[in-house]
Amino acid sequence: MRAMPSKRAPSDPLEGRLTITIDEAAELLGLSRNSAYTAAGRGELPTLSYGRRKVVPVDALRRQLAGTTDIETPTSAPKPHPTANHVAARPVTKQAGRHRNDPAA
Repeated sequence: MRAMPSKRAPSDPLEGRLTITIDEAAELLGLSRNSAYTAAGRGELPTLSYGRRKVVPVDALRRQLAGTTDIETPTSAPKPHPTANHVAARPVTKQAGRHRNDPAA
């Protein structure tokens, strides 16, 4: 006799996992890999960093998708624009003193 295929709902692919990779999050969310990494860099996708490796906490992703982001991850705050701390160049002024190529010296 043949076994009947199960009519259960598909199991949760995140069951028992604390984190997933950004690539896995992209696939689950229907995003391209590039879009997911861009979203993670902007803080739009919750991530945790361990050295150079970034992972997406499953609970934080579920809360974000449910619309309850009361607990922020460390990298979820928007990052300042790269030129936000830019210091304008100061005009160069001639300093007093002798210079070895100065003919008046």
